[in-house]
Amino acid sequence: LELLTPLAKAHGTDIGNEVASLGIQVHGGMGYIEETGAAQHFRDARIFPIYEGTNGIQAADLVGRKLSMDNGGTLFGLLAEMRGDAENTSLLNLIEACEEVGRNLLAAETEDRLAASYPFLTMLSTAVCGWLMEKSGRIAAQSEGDPAFLKMKQAAARFYVEQIVPEAMGLKAAAMAKADVLYAVNAEAFAA
Repeated sequence: LELLTPLAKAHGTDIGNEVASLGIQVHGGMGYIEETGAAQHFRDARIFPIYEGTNGIQAADLVGRKLSMDNGGTLFGLLAEMRGDAENTSLLNLIEACEEVGRNLLAAETEDRLAASYPFLTMLSTAVCGWLMEKSGRIAAQSEGDPAFLKMKQAAARFYVEQIVPEAMGLKAAAMAKADVLYAVNAEAFAA
C-alpha cells in the first residue's frame, strides 16, 4: 500500500486536472463561460495536485523512501506480479521499462533520482493502471450482466493499453537522464 500511495494521489489528481482542462476544450470558447460549469471544474481540479503533499513531493517520496523499501523488493515484486499477469505487448514493454528505470534509480545519486522522479512516477502509475484496466477487461469478457456495460469495460481497457500505455514509454529517456542538465543554466540567468 505504501508504494501505491504516491501513485494514486499524484496520478489520479494529474489525470483529473487533465480531464477538467479537456472539458473546457470540448466546450470551446464557452468553456470559459461560467454558465457551463467547466471553468469551475477546472479551478477545483487544479488545486488537487497541491493538496496533501504536492505531486512533486509525492514523486520525490516514490524515488526516495518507497523505491528503497526492501532494497527495491517491494517495487520489483509488484512489477513481477504485473508482468506475470499482463498480456498486451505495450503494457509488458512499459513494465520492463519501469523495472529498468527502477534498477537505475536504486543505484543513482540523490539528485539524479529526484530529477527522474516525476517521469518515473508517471510511467509506473500508467503501468499499474494499465495492468488493472487489462484485468478488468478480461473479467468483463468472462462476466454475465449488462452486455452494454461489459462491452464498454472491455473497450475502455483496450483503449487504455493501446493508447495511453504507449505514451508513457516516451518518458523513459527522461527517467534515465542525469540531473546535471538541470544545472546547465545558473540561477542568475532566470532573473533576467
